[in-house]
Amino acid sequence: MELLPSELMLEIAGHLDVNSMKNFMMSNKDVQALIKTHERSISDAKVAGFYMPPAGNVLSSSTIERHVLRGGTLNMAAELERRARRADELFDDRRALATDGDPAKAAATPGFFEAGGRSWTFYGWTDAQRGRHQALVRRGLGLCERIADVAANAPCTAPAPERWAEITAVDDPWDLPEEALPEEQGGSYPDPDPFLNPDARPHQLALVRALPADDVLALFYFIAGCGEAYSYKNADVQSDPVAVERITVFEECVLRHGSYFLWSHVHGPSRSNLKRMSKVMIKAGLHELTTWESGKPGLQPGLRMTLIGRFREVCPPKDDDEGRQNVTDRMYGMVNDLIFARDGEKKKGAAEEEGAADAETDDETDSEMDSEADTET
Repeated sequence: MELLPSELMLEIAGHLDVNSMKNFMMSNKDVQALIKTHERSISDAKVAGFYMPPAGNVLSSSTIERHVLRGGTLNMAAELERRARRADELFDDRRALATDGDPAKAAATPGFFEAGGRSWTFYGWTDAQRGRHQALVRRGLGLCERIADVAANAPCTAPAPERWAEITAVDDPWDLPEEALPEEQGGSYPDPDPFLNPDARPHQLALVRALPADDVLALFYFIAGCGEAYSYKNADVQSDPVAVERITVFEECVLRHGSYFLWSHVHGPSRSNLKRMSKVMIKAGLHELTTWESGKPGLQPGLRMTLIGRFREVCPPKDDDEGRQNVTDRMYGMVNDLIFARDGEKKKGAAEEEGAADAETDDETDSEMDSEADTET
């Protein structure tokens, strides 16, 4: 079969998702050769079109085994498409509301987060307010992905694959083989999270500590919403004596692993390795938190505590903060001001009050001048 002009074939390929493009390549050897020759340019164009495109390599998330995917490849573009689909499922999924028979409610409330946060109540919101909220939470998830992908780039190395088989073979992270530590660090204890890449943590912490205020606010709000949604969806957590710690660990897992963990927990197929992995991660994280709090050596600071510290630095209390002393309450107040444009309304209202005060002063001055004129007459 004679091919269409190369420019047209490449234009067609650029408008296909990666799976469709691979099927297109299988239709003809010449098509396959053409697309392979221009793989980098096609991939770069696709990556540039995604929200918050990565700056380097990314980690795969199709299975529990995470592999490094290099930039400029169709595999990396396919991973970003997968993340975009999962983000849509997390934020726009109405399946949980399909039986309510209320189209307005289904259109206004995402599935996992319908009660997952103090500001995640969408009834009565305008399109502009929902749009601002959607942009905020999507940016929060995008930042989690960026933090996780730090492990895919130099000087970090990919996580050791031999650990993946071990964690899926046991029901409890405490059953995992012990990792030997130098005697001066206190001997040995179970590796808290086999999915972690300890070499990447210092670079992830550095990234969090360098975030500007708007990114810190988006990230803090997003993980707090995830924590509240997790608590709401798991009513038994409330009766757990370590309920607060379990929610903290869930938020930490979202920060460390992004949609890889969050989607697996929320939408991972039942009894699948991805679903099981997310549950084991929470158990392992709880063990790590307990170990940290007990003062045992060998652990690095968590991303969540580092994020909250960064929030205190770049988002200090204001004089008109209305008593928001709790850092989470202050964060929610700032988000509400942002979503409902309250700062703009305050400024507008202040300007109107100032204008009214000036007008009143002018009227009083004119009245006094008229009175003086009458007296002289």
